[in-house]
Amino acid sequence: MRLSLIPSAAALLLWATGRSSDTTHGSLDHPHHLLAPAEIRCTGATLNATEVEIAKAKAIKWGMENWIRRRTVEIWTYGNAAWWICNCKWIKKDPVVEEELVDFQARLAEECGPNQSGWLAPPAQHRATFLKTATSTN
Repeated sequence: MRLSLIPSAAALLLWATGRSSDTTHGSLDHPHHLLAPAEIRCTGATLNATEVEIAKAKAIKWGMENWIRRRTVEIWTYGNAAWWICNCKWIKKDPVVEEELVDFQARLAEECGPNQSGWLAPPAQHRATFLKTATSTN
């Protein structure tokens, strides 16, 4: 039952940001990406692929019952891998959308190489996603 909410949450997020899930209306630079075009920043740490996937699964599981409160950072770790999502908005909560995490991971691999740390901050969305080492402070 809760898994059926994930597509609804993705559709709601797309509606709230004024975008369509139809890739024919998406970015020309990244036609198959769910997230808006944004600058990827590589932070140079090599991560263990298994630890990354386990930490991501923890984020997705948490997101089935919770939303990220406004002006809040949520962090999910396993081993030395950490997924961070910052909801920097002043007004509304945000869901954790599995497809967005997968899209971010693919874009990070395209830009920085496989299993590398980095972050993405889409302009004007007031939300940032990070994949870092669990011990990283920057």
